[in-house]
Amino acid sequence: MSSHIPLLTEDGTRLDWSGALYEPRIDRRGTETKVTVEHILKGATALADAVRRDEAVWQTELRCPRLLFSENFPSNDDRQRVEWDKEQIDWENVFLLPGMASVTELTLVLDRHTRTGEADNETVTVPAGALLVKADVRRLKPLMQSLLRLRRDDTLGDGHMKVEQDTTSDDPCFVVRIAGDVYADSCLNRDRLIAALIGAFAAMSVKDSRMQPEGDLWDHPVSKELRGFLLESGSPAWHEDDFDCVYAATLLERLEKIELSGEGEDG
Repeated sequence: MSSHIPLLTEDGTRLDWSGALYEPRIDRRGTETKVTVEHILKGATALADAVRRDEAVWQTELRCPRLLFSENFPSNDDRQRVEWDKEQIDWENVFLLPGMASVTELTLVLDRHTRTGEADNETVTVPAGALLVKADVRRLKPLMQSLLRLRRDDTLGDGHMKVEQDTTSDDPCFVVRIAGDVYADSCLNRDRLIAALIGAFAAMSVKDSRMQPEGDLWDHPVSKELRGFLLESGSPAWHEDDFDCVYAATLLERLEKIELSGEGEDG
């Protein structure tokens, strides 16, 4: 019997379940008070069986560091609905942490596909409350809304736009300054949004960007989610030589056909 509790991670940094895959899919639907989380598990029958036997549950933690708020939402269904009170959180700074945890002491039957198990049918005793599956952190606010901050700038010439990385923010963020004559409909104008995304991707591609591997925002949840999206979509990431800003912007805009909220004038 092994004493090591195997952990399945989405990013593959742990090799405990070498033949298994876990991916949570978040359906935000543009709302600020609920999401649907679909937990997709492949190649780890022992974990799926633990949920069916009510020995473990899928869970999603809702975390708002700024307000010191955290709440776990458990579910026996691999497609769970997570709802909260809008007043409890700060929409701008909320994160989701999906996964699975044991609710009772249980015995996992391991096989040769786990690093822990040296042979088929080896067992490990797992205490209640142990984390069994762990996803990458996800920001609640959709990617495009997280990346872009629209600002009216009457100092710009008619029809002009300027994109700059926000060097004061703790998050990956790009300020999009838009001339006053075209600002009003910018959050609904597809061409203008794609142009803003192209500018943002170009800004994060420069060597001194905070989103480069040496930068302080490289490991930020938004940066990691964005890299994962580009990889899944067949695009290189912004730190790679063959990265195409236009292609990446088109991919992201297509993913998130949502209304961006402008944030008023900023001198």
